[in-house]
Amino acid sequence: MTDALERGALAAANGTATVETFSAAGSFELLALTRQAAANTAFHGVLALGCIIRGQTRHDEFLGHAVTSGLARIAIETGVPIGLGVLTVENEQQALVRAGLATPRARGKIKPAHGNKGEEAMHALIASIHEARRIARSKPGGGR
Repeated sequence: MTDALERGALAAANGTATVETFSAAGSFELLALTRQAAANTAFHGVLALGCIIRGQTRHDEFLGHAVTSGLARIAIETGVPIGLGVLTVENEQQALVRAGLATPRARGKIKPAHGNKGEEAMHALIASIHEARRIARSKPGGGR
């Protein structure tokens, strides 16, 4: 799943951004690596990609909340745009669909594809980086 998300993100960045990739052991481990990357002034933004699939317990809910809250906190604390590309899904089929690897089905009918959420997250991150740069160049009182 995450390899497909990464391929989508890299395709979205092609020609518009220089990308360096790092691997986390799991979605929770993304937090420390994202914080470290956000603290590095060489990076204008960080995209976190991962996949949390519901199991037989509520662990996925706690993990999903911790990861999304943690990434939001990192963005707020550092001021660095953070892209959220962590899937939270019910099952492997949903993950495949959101990673662009399968076509969704509804009661035997094929629905339009969702696309690759890694690609979508990268587009959102690039837009946020551009806006952050524009804000940084703004002059006080210049407003709209």
